[in-house]
Formats: sequence, C-alpha cells, structure tokens
Amino acid sequence: MSTEIKNREFISPLNSRNSIEFINQLSQEIGKRGGSISIIIQNQSDSDKIQKQISDDLIINDHISHKPTQNLNFLTNKYKIDSVRSFVFPQLVYDYEYLKPSGGRFLPNGPVEPNFEPYIQRLHRLLDFFDGLYDDGYRGIPIQNQGGEINRRVLARVAEYHDVPSIRCSFSPLPGRTTIRSGEQMAFPEIESALSRDLSRADRKRAEEYRQTVVTDRPQVGVDVSTSRPTSIISNILGKAQIVAKKRLDSLPSIARWARRTIGKPVQAKVQQYYALDREDTREYVSSSKFVFYSLQYYRESRVTMRSPAFYDQAGLIKYLSRSVPHGTELLVKDHPQQLGAMPFSDIRQISRYVPIAKPSTPAHNLIEKAEAVVTLNNTVGHEAIVFGKPVVVLGSALYGDLESVVHLDDINDLDTTIAKVIEDGGLSNDDIRRYIDALFEISEPMKWGDPAKPNVDEFIYAIDRHLSKID
Repeated sequence: MSTEIKNREFISPLNSRNSIEFINQLSQEIGKRGGSISIIIQNQSDSDKIQKQISDDLIINDHISHKPTQNLNFLTNKYKIDSVRSFVFPQLVYDYEYLKPSGGRFLPNGPVEPNFEPYIQRLHRLLDFFDGLYDDGYRGIPIQNQGGEINRRVLARVAEYHDVPSIRCSFSPLPGRTTIRSGEQMAFPEIESALSRDLSRADRKRAEEYRQTVVTDRPQVGVDVSTSRPTSIISNILGKAQIVAKKRLDSLPSIARWARRTIGKPVQAKVQQYYALDREDTREYVSSSKFVFYSLQYYRESRVTMRSPAFYDQAGLIKYLSRSVPHGTELLVKDHPQQLGAMPFSDIRQISRYVPIAKPSTPAHNLIEKAEAVVTLNNTVGHEAIVFGKPVVVLGSALYGDLESVVHLDDINDLDTTIAKVIEDGGLSNDDIRRYIDALFEISEPMKWGDPAKPNVDEFIYAIDRHLSKID
C-alpha cells in the first residue's frame, strides 16, 4: 500500500487527448490512496471532451483567461528564464508556427516568419498564475511526461523554485521501462557514478542479458510494435472528407497537417531516397571506409527543440561536422526510417552534397558496429553506441551525457579535437557497459506513460511512491 501518496496533492498537465483515459485512471488510483490530483488543460477547446471523462472539480482552467498582475521581467528573473523566445520556441515548433530548419513554411497557410508574441503572452499568463498559486501555499507535485510545451516548462520551474518535488517521465532505452526524473534537467547521479558501481551477481546477469540482446539480436531501440495500429490511407481520407462535409471548417488546419503527414511525407520519403546510397552501395561503403556516424533526429521533438535547440538546423551542423572528422575518416549520415520524409527536402539535398547518406532502412546497429565513433545530439543511437563499446560525442543534453566515458561538447569550435580524442581513447569495456546498463535500470520503472490498463497504472503508482521516498 502506498505511503508517500497519502495526503499529498498532485498536478498534471493534459496536453494530449490521447492521455485522457490514462490521467483519469491515475487520478482515481491516487484518490484511493488518500491523495488528490488537479488537471491542467492546455486550452479551452479541449474542455468539452475532457469534462465528459474527468470530473469538473479536478480541472484547472483559470490560467487560460488569467490577467497577469506582475511584470514579465520580474517573473522571468525569479524563475531564471534567460530568454523568453528560447523558452517558448518548442511550442512554436509543435504548433507549426515556426519555420522549418530550411526556412520554409510547414503548411501552405503557415507563417512566413515566426510570431513569438502570442506565446510570450501565454508564458506571462502561466508564470503569473502558477507563481500566485504556489506563493499562496499550494504544494501540488507535478506529474508529467516529457515535452517542451509552455505549461509543462512553467509548472516545472515554479514547483522547483518552491522546493516542491516533481515526477517527470521520459524515454528509457530499456524495453518496457520509463525513466523517472525530478525536473527538466537530464541530471542523473546514478549515471555519473555508474563506472564506480559494484554490481551484484543478479545485477550483472540482468545487464549482460540486455547487452547481448542489443549486440546480438539488434532490436530497434524504443519501438513498441505491439502498440502500432496501422490504418489504410483510403479509410483515413474518407474520415477526413466526412469532417469537411460536415462543414467543420475549424478542423481544416489539423486536416492540412494530417494530409502532410499521411500523404506528403511518404511521397517526399520516396524522393529523398534518391539522394541516399542504395542497399549495396551502403554495404560496400560500411565495409571499406573509416567513418564517424551521425544519425539524423526529428527536429520537432523536444530532444531537439528543448534539449538541443542550437542544432535545430541539422543540415548546417552536418556541414561543419563533415570537415571536423580526422584525416582519412569520413562522416556517414542516416535518416531514421520511421521519420523518412519529415526532414525538409532541401535539407536532405544539401546534406548529400557534403556527406554520403546511408540507405534509411539499414539497421543503425550495422553502422554503429563499424563506426570509429558516434556523434549525436542525444538520441538512442548514442545509447546503442555505448552498449557496442564505441566512443560517443554528445552535442545536446542526453540521458547518458554524464557518463564518464561520454564526451559532452561544451564548445562547438572544439569538435575536431574532441572527435580525434574520443577515437584515440576508445569506448567502454564490457564490465563498464554492464555498470552503465545497471544504472539505467536504477533510474527507470517498468511502466509506460499513457497506458490506462490497470497493471500499468498500478506500476505507475508504485513508481510515484518509490520516487518520492527517495527524495524524502
């Protein structure tokens, strides 16, 4: 029975309708254990559907129409927000209100230049609202998933300032598990001290089993095929046509985004493969060349917009990276097969002029195994490279960034020197790899954000309890 949840208040942003059932189940289980939870909705348009499944008395929506009474500069200084534009940037990208890395528009009717002002106003409202709430003694513990939306970030900052613990879920490379951390920062003492850990026989066995799974079976890390629910393009088109026929014109922007994702993206993916090596040429290149490997990341996700914002334009980074590898070594780039077509066409064409692009369907493990080193912003390829015993250079904020053997680049001008040094130093030994894997188990829990099934929600409750007991 939970002991840490009793008599505690919690607060959770609801930014996706897909999470409504999960949040509802979570709120009920927290209530059964003597706690309470409040739900923050992102905008008023979500209110009707949410209120059908979640009790009105749990919902907080006063912040939507809140009139700030404090100066924005005062609030940003208080909560250490150095740049409001940088802070709201991820939300603009999520909403297609920023420009592509190439400078083009996401949608035909999209902005020709970013308009930060509405998002800065939203930031002002949220900061002032939550500042007043917590200053008045509210101590709701944030429970939220990873993401760079403004309400998530503000809630985390305000709670931290008032010494209120947080429960933030994020991706774990271990199958069936979720990483739990206390705030926005990717800071894990367990990872930082991993190489000095003493493992029990059971811990060593568990870590080695996972290592062998990656090295031998080579699964695609982070993909849960059991949750995939493919639907035909025809059925999707018919569904969208019905929406238009019912004159729901307010749905046109979302339909345009759907059309780009469902129709435009696959078409663009086919065209982009023209600039990549084919399967045989990729195999030949990998077997006969010395190369450093860089895997493209999806630029709209928070791992880029929030944790590596300086590298939103990866085409520009790759140009510089291509001339920073040691003599006799080349740079090889690969797009993620599930995100093929997402990268702006002009960026792919530009990248192909500087470096070879591996066939996207080539397993990343095949490239990691042959690479001299891996350079990454912060994606799972960096984790896999560590497990393969390869040296890694991290440019952004990463789960594994504090690992002793991983080089986190502080000055981009030192990229050439850094790559040469990590290649010379090499990667981890098998013993140290097992220590790293054991640390990943320690900072993660066997559950998944968003799954409303009772066994998963129960595991989530246990995870909350364990996390709070560590903090207390």
